[in-house]
Amino acid sequence: KRSPKVLIVQFNRYLYYEEDGDRVYEKIHSDIHIDESLSLYNFYPNNSNEDLPNLDYVLCGIVFHIGDTPFCGHYTSCIKTEDHVGSPCFVHYNDERGERRASNYITSLEAKRRQCYMAMYVLDETN
Repeated sequence: KRSPKVLIVQFNRYLYYEEDGDRVYEKIHSDIHIDESLSLYNFYPNNSNEDLPNLDYVLCGIVFHIGDTPFCGHYTSCIKTEDHVGSPCFVHYNDERGERRASNYITSLEAKRRQCYMAMYVLDETN
């Protein structure tokens, strides 16, 4: 058994309903806690006779949506990399500009957690 190398989690950020015959989309601004690591062992069927595949993932990127409807707004992203001395950090891309950020940039800022649209994880090969 093998786990997928990449896990993409998309967050439903819009509530859709009809009001007086019109379609209404309302952005959900809830704070989403993003962990730098994710384990899926709790979601695996409990069977002690079975060898479980590696189900540990590490965060490698985030996509943010800044805007009030699904039809307009702006997307930015953060990609995990290493700085010049090999320490983990993120690069925040906004159009053509990329700026290095500390490794806790996306997990600690409330505004970013409220704009999170998608999180990408890769299988933790160190386990």
